[in-house]
Parts: sequence; structure tokens; C-alpha cells
Amino acid sequence: MKTLFVTVFIGIFISSCGDDEAKIEALEEKLYQQEQAIQAEKQADLEKELAEKNAELERLKNEGASKKSSQQTFYARGFGDYPEASERRLTYDDVSGLNKFELKIMRNEIFARYGYIFKTQDMKNHFSTKRWYQPLYNDVNNRLTSLEKENAEYIKNFE
Repeated sequence: MKTLFVTVFIGIFISSCGDDEAKIEALEEKLYQQEQAIQAEKQADLEKELAEKNAELERLKNEGASKKSSQQTFYARGFGDYPEASERRLTYDDVSGLNKFELKIMRNEIFARYGYIFKTQDMKNHFSTKRWYQPLYNDVNNRLTSLEKENAEYIKNFE
């Protein structure tokens, strides 16, 4: 808009002044400088907008990182009396010599390693004595691996 106004102004000025080349060159220089100023202003606006978008992107990344870290799964890998229930497929030899309560502990350790909050008093009492146990979640089923789910079912068959 400014450029159009300046161009019209120069055209009117030139026609009223005749062919004075010095005036024309001066006006062309002024027009060039104004165009440069307009381009610099646009560039500054674009740079400001880019900086704002980068700041917003950084804020969102930081927010996402903090959410992600707060949502990370607690997992007490290798802890408990029966860590193999989370590490490999159990066999008959793994469960055959255990009594009913030991089988229950073995099965529930799978859930405890993920921070399951137990509902029954006997499991609360048992796992509250374990330094590695952190009661964090009411449901950990979606955190279990398929192997752990299979092993939990396998143990339950012997309880």
C-alpha cells in the first residue's frame, strides 16, 4: 500500500517537474529506500513470528517431556522372590513344589513389579514389607507383557 502511494506520488511529481534527471534519480532512490524499509519491516515481522512459534514449540516439547516422564512406567525388573515369572515362560518345575500361598505370591509379584495397588489385606501386608514395591496404580493389566499375562494364568491354574 505504501509502495503504491509512493509510486503515484513520484509519477505526479515527475510529470509536474519535467525531465529533471537529478530529481528523478533522487525520487527513485527514495522509493528504493522505502521499499527496502518495507521489506526489512516484513522480515522483522516474520522473524518475530518465527521466534514466537519456536518458543511455543519449545514450550510444548518441554510440556510433553514432563508429561512423558510423569507417565513413565514404574517397573521393578528382577525384584521379588520369583522374578522369572516376568522374564521367561514358566514350566511345571517352576510351580510344582510351591504351596497355594507361594503360588499366589509368585503370581502377584508380576503385578507388584509394575506398582499395582493391592486390594486384599494379605497381599498389602506381604508387599508392603518389600523395599522394591511401590504402590502406584489401581490397574496394571495394560502394562503387562503377553508373557507375564500367560504366566499369571499358568500360575493361577495351580493355585
